[in-house]
Amino acid sequence: MMKSVLNSHATLKTIRLKYLESGHTFLPNDTDFSKIESQLKYHDRIYTAKEYINVMKSCKKKKPLEVFRMKTTDFLSSNKIEKKIVYRKVCVTKNKINWLKTKEILIEKEKPYSIFMKTTESEEFQELNIKKRKEQKSLEISDEDLTLLWPNGKEIPQVKLDDLKSMFDLIPKDCLAFYKSLKGNKNIIDDVDGYGDGIDFPVEDETEETETEANNTGFP
Repeated sequence: MMKSVLNSHATLKTIRLKYLESGHTFLPNDTDFSKIESQLKYHDRIYTAKEYINVMKSCKKKKPLEVFRMKTTDFLSSNKIEKKIVYRKVCVTKNKINWLKTKEILIEKEKPYSIFMKTTESEEFQELNIKKRKEQKSLEISDEDLTLLWPNGKEIPQVKLDDLKSMFDLIPKDCLAFYKSLKGNKNIIDDVDGYGDGIDFPVEDETEETETEANNTGFP
C-alpha cells in the first residue's frame, strides 16, 4: 500500500514508518476512546451504527469529536499489488528477516522493489527484495492497482445473519431496516478473533504464553 502511494505521488521520495515500542503505545486518542466507553453507560439502547455515532458526537462537551462514516469507496484491495511481488523472509545479504520484530521500515521511490527494515534503533537497515525472480520486466506499482474491496458492500457470515434474523422480534422496529439491509454469504467463516481468513503471520499462543509466565513467577 505504501509503495502505491509513494510511486503515485508527484514529489514524495521516501516513506519512513516507525512502530511503537511494546508497552509504550498510549496515544492521545486513547483518551477519546475512554470517553466514548464512559458515555455508553448512559444509553439504554444502541442497535445501529447511527446510534453509536451519536454517542461519539456527544461524549465530549469541549471540542466535540467529528465523526466521518466510511463508505465503500474508502476500502481498497491490494490484491493486484500482491500478485506483482513476492513475500520473502530473507534479505539480499541472506540474513533472515523477522517481520514481527521490525521496528522501522523505509521505502524509496528510486528502488521500487526494495523494502529497508531494521529491528533495533541502532542497527543498519537490511534490504529486502520483493520482486519475483521470474519477472523479466519491472512492473510498476501505483494507486491504479488499488481496487474497491467491497464494491457492493461487505457481506457477513450467513450463520451470523440467520442468528440476527431470529432476533428480529427483539429489535426495535425503527432499527429493523438496518438489519434487513445486511447481506449474508455462506462461504465466509465467522471472524471470531479479528484476524480474518488466510493470515500470513504466526499468531502467538496465549495459553502457552500464560503458562510460561506462571512458571517464571513460581505460581502453579
